[in-house]
Amino acid sequence: LKQLITAVESRLTLLKELSSSWAKYVADKQTLPRANFTDSDAHKVHVLETNFKRYLRAFNYKSVSSYDTIQISKENYLPTSEGFDMKFDSSASDNIRAIWAYTLALLRTSNEVGGNHPQIVMFDEPGQHSIVTHDMVSLFSEIIGMAGINQVILGITLNDAAICKAVEEIKKKNVRIIDVGEHAFQKH
Repeated sequence: LKQLITAVESRLTLLKELSSSWAKYVADKQTLPRANFTDSDAHKVHVLETNFKRYLRAFNYKSVSSYDTIQISKENYLPTSEGFDMKFDSSASDNIRAIWAYTLALLRTSNEVGGNHPQIVMFDEPGQHSIVTHDMVSLFSEIIGMAGINQVILGITLNDAAICKAVEEIKKKNVRIIDVGEHAFQKH
């Protein structure tokens, strides 16, 4: 009987320890973020989505019926419209506008909410696919007006009079322009 009492008491002690551990696990579980996102994470995704839509409007993105259908996926952080990847329903020129918008939205969001963006963005021939001059000028304006310490490098071919005029205007805004002449590479 004494051995049985000792065995039961030892098991009760173990059950109490397990119960305390379980209570701690349940309490810890309550502190975990819902849907794998902290409130800060959810705020950052919301700011990214807001900035992305703002840039889409600035660059005259037209391949959606409503900007309200656009979201940033919480699974892969890429833009969707009505649950589908945006690039599949965009025209070629709108796809370029979406790339501009997303790239700048990442930088701006990092500046606004303390992300870890390296603060450098590079665009190679952002005017391809017959982007209208007005939208290129909007891209230039958004880049120039961006707050924070950023480095944005644009490689463009100046083969359009309207773009040349826009670049001349930009020179007045404390922007460094490096003209490599007619050929980026020259044989010596």
